[in-house]
Amino acid sequence: MTLQAYRNYRRQRGLNNVFKGKAAPMNLFVRCLMICMTLTALQFVGVTAQVDDNPDPTPCNPCRWTDVQWRNLPVEKVFVSIGDCTYEVNFRKRHCEMDGCFELKIINIKPTVPGDCSDLDPADAAQLVIGEMVFQNQMQFPPGSGDIGLTGYCWKIIRPACWTELTQQDSCDYWRKYGPDSTADPNKWVKFEDGDIAGCNDEECCTNMMFPILNVCGDLTFFEPNFWEYPYLMRNDDYYDPDFLDQFEPKECAPCMFHLFIPGIVGPCEFRCEEDFMASWRKTMGERLRKLYADN
Repeated sequence: MTLQAYRNYRRQRGLNNVFKGKAAPMNLFVRCLMICMTLTALQFVGVTAQVDDNPDPTPCNPCRWTDVQWRNLPVEKVFVSIGDCTYEVNFRKRHCEMDGCFELKIINIKPTVPGDCSDLDPADAAQLVIGEMVFQNQMQFPPGSGDIGLTGYCWKIIRPACWTELTQQDSCDYWRKYGPDSTADPNKWVKFEDGDIAGCNDEECCTNMMFPILNVCGDLTFFEPNFWEYPYLMRNDDYYDPDFLDQFEPKECAPCMFHLFIPGIVGPCEFRCEEDFMASWRKTMGERLRKLYADN
């Protein structure tokens, strides 16, 4: 057999091995390469499945494609004064990478002195306290003191759509857990007590998006978009998303309930969800100040 004939014979045997399913050296390399590529793709899909959570944002959870879940974040608190009344505000905060906004989510509001400012209904008290907290930037979102005149910052204020006051004495024994399991960090638990101002339902929220600018006097001014711009600004594919487009429409509040409904622990519910939150806060604050001055 000549050398050329031998080469032709080996070449033909190699092709036959491929067609018969036998692993010729080159075919084995290709198979290994394909297996490696497949494993890499599966790992990518697994990571994507973890990161690409919340594909359909809602006013309670408006950050699309986030792996930072509210329940896994620690509870923070600040104290806000309205006249002679002081409230403790429990909240969580996070940064939404999808749209670049800093998000504040209100959990509950506690009067530091029970019965203080009892003339305020829960919805008015919540609006005054949250508005003052946002205006003073007590959650410490940018812009900071060195960012005078800079634009491009975005905040989202997330709060219950319907408010009530816990009224039963034994409600101080009622706990709501925000951790992933029973051994969660205690910082992720929130205690609800008699007299607290809280949402009537965990699944009904309002989200206000705003763009703050720090002026030369050191005060924040806020631009708030129209309601129909929300889905687009939040990078939502559904530009007609009814969850955001209808959130400011007046409605009857759903029956008061938390994760477990305990009859009698909540008072009447009141809807309070404004398209221009800071403007509504200024109006309510002005009415409150006029009343205080008139009484004195």
